[in-house]
Amino acid sequence: MTHHLKRTLSLSLLTMTLLGMGTPVVTSLAATVPTAQLAANGVNSGDPDLAPLMNGEQMPATMATPTVPATGQPGSRLALSKDKKGYNANTRDLGGYLTQDKTKMIKPGTLFRSAQLTKLSPADVLKLKAYKFGLLIDLRTAEAHLTKVDANIGQTRSKDDSIYSQADDDNFSGVEHYNRANGGSIAFSATALSGYHAFLTDLLSAQGPVLYHCKHGNDRTGIATVILMSILGMRNQDIISDYLMSNNYVDKQVDYAWLKTYFSQIDEKFGSMKNYIASKDGLNFDSTQQSALKAKYLVSSGMTKPTEKPSTPNVVNPAQPKPVTPKPQIPATPSKPEVATKPTLQPVATNQQPDTTATQPKPQKSRRTKVKIVSVKKLKHAKFVHLKAHRAYFFDLHLKHKVGKTGKTGLHPKAKWKILKQAKISVNGKIKTYVAVQSPHGKTRWTQLKDVTLLKPTTHHTH
Repeated sequence: MTHHLKRTLSLSLLTMTLLGMGTPVVTSLAATVPTAQLAANGVNSGDPDLAPLMNGEQMPATMATPTVPATGQPGSRLALSKDKKGYNANTRDLGGYLTQDKTKMIKPGTLFRSAQLTKLSPADVLKLKAYKFGLLIDLRTAEAHLTKVDANIGQTRSKDDSIYSQADDDNFSGVEHYNRANGGSIAFSATALSGYHAFLTDLLSAQGPVLYHCKHGNDRTGIATVILMSILGMRNQDIISDYLMSNNYVDKQVDYAWLKTYFSQIDEKFGSMKNYIASKDGLNFDSTQQSALKAKYLVSSGMTKPTEKPSTPNVVNPAQPKPVTPKPQIPATPSKPEVATKPTLQPVATNQQPDTTATQPKPQKSRRTKVKIVSVKKLKHAKFVHLKAHRAYFFDLHLKHKVGKTGKTGLHPKAKWKILKQAKISVNGKIKTYVAVQSPHGKTRWTQLKDVTLLKPTTHHTH
């Protein structure tokens, strides 16, 4: 009874504290992530990572680590010395990868991916100096850039384009940088967006060959290569294989499922990789810049377009109906049913149209959740709360982009969140109260008022 009374009083106190405080500031809020609609790609909504779209094509359900290519082939590594942690084993030239139509390829000796250059031998340094790199891009944190300094590989300008914030680098590892629970930080955090934007613009302005790297050369460098190869127009198969190729060279592994989660979230938030790259809310690298990047790093492969071949079967096909015309003249009756079958195909086509519309209620069902913002109030004095476990929370107040659910008994219930705003919204006609809560790392999320527990203010006694 006492516990129930305390819980009731706690909720009442929180409600009384929030209501009436401050004045309405806006009637709608900008989402913390872009508000692109979920692409209708036919993927099972229960498992969006099952077969997401990648550059307009559905990704395979599974992919194995590719075999190591022969020396000099795309994906093969440079022969550097062995070190205990394997940093020198993942330095690769992207040259030779073909575009989708195979008419162009990445110019050899211009784009290199690698792990950090902290364990190079004198022979390794001489070998890398021979490439006369004009720019070395470090995707590690600013702290790592300053404390774990790369070897001097010649008159090379070094640039720090951090992808992880120091907090994310300290708290997350591996899949945690990709998953929804942490907001897909490798793609959508402010540091990642600015870092990959800087990476792409630095490639445009670079004078001479470029080498870019992170710590192990597989996660941040792997995604940087996925973005780069997507812009340059490589085949998805080659993009995926190059991402997984690191598993042949370093002990720290990447998983194909991580890449599927990455593309699934991009599809949800931006509609496509193309939009993610070009959007001002994404990497802000427009079509003009992308064309310039292609002109700089692509060269002719010496192969012709395969589209020239289909012209010959198109000539053969019209010649085939000509012998068909004398046949219906002898058996007049069979020709009529053939004609009759053609109109019967038309009703089937018309019947298929409603079927296609009938299969589209799935995205329409998600639209049935109608959210209307009634009011938003900014608190004059912030209140601190814990988030209850297993409760939904969102990036935006329109509830379009769900982060996931709060933790079980770990980080979220123990973390001290700060309430910044309180809003009244109508969800399918029902008024609900949501609050904007800010994590200790500065990330803002929206959750229902009933899903937080107010922390008692600390009292300071004066004597």
